Amino acid sequence: MELSLVASDTTAARMLVLNHITAPNCPVKWGTRMSMSIPLLWQEVIWQESWGQYLGQDMTGHSIVDGGLLSNFPIELFLSNLDDVTSVMGKKISKEVLGFLIDEEQAVPNAPERTLAAKPGINIAELQTVQRLSKLVDTTLSARDKMVIDSYSQLVARMPAKGYGTTEFDMTGERRQKLLDAGRSAMQSYFKALERPKSAESVSFGIGEEEPGPDPVDRIALKILK
Repeated sequence: MELSLVASDTTAARMLVLNHITAPNCPVKWGTRMSMSIPLLWQEVIWQESWGQYLGQDMTGHSIVDGGLLSNFPIELFLSNLDDVTSVMGKKISKEVLGFLIDEEQAVPNAPERTLAAKPGINIAELQTVQRLSKLVDTTLSARDKMVIDSYSQLVARMPAKGYGTTEFDMTGERRQKLLDAGRSAMQSYFKALERPKSAESVSFGIGEEEPGPDPVDRIALKILK
């Protein structure tokens, strides 16, 4: 089992794919922390000298934040066979790829309303300015991600999450259960679609035969890695 974590290097203005190939000495816990450091909400992670190099480059002192700053759904990295991509992700050993998309446009059936308990101090995540900046970033990124998602929709299982916040850590048990139930139902529907006869609407688990012409997966994969 191999793990890759996506982060954003704001010092060098580029995406990082952290794994055993690119940063073998970087602790997994800090790679995880980097990949979830939402700007303006949590402090960025400063790359330590003891974590070694990234693709042979010294990263000491670089500021690293959430990979979602550059791409929220980089499934193209698992699909592209270009040398520049496999040098980071490793050799492709299977065409079977499944992406779980947390879809904030699909409603969670019967989800109770979120209740915001009054807390002392300022909750940065609830500030309108931060929310507007977050939506602006999401809008900028969505067009690029959407191109690949739409092109390879048969590889994407959409998990309903409308109305649920990224930083909703005070979620009630009932609200959490409805989210889990919605995800389970979405997966059941996805796999049922895979079982449909070929004569029906074609849905396959692989990427299928390569079509002539430029592939948006390759184009976008190269763009986000540069």
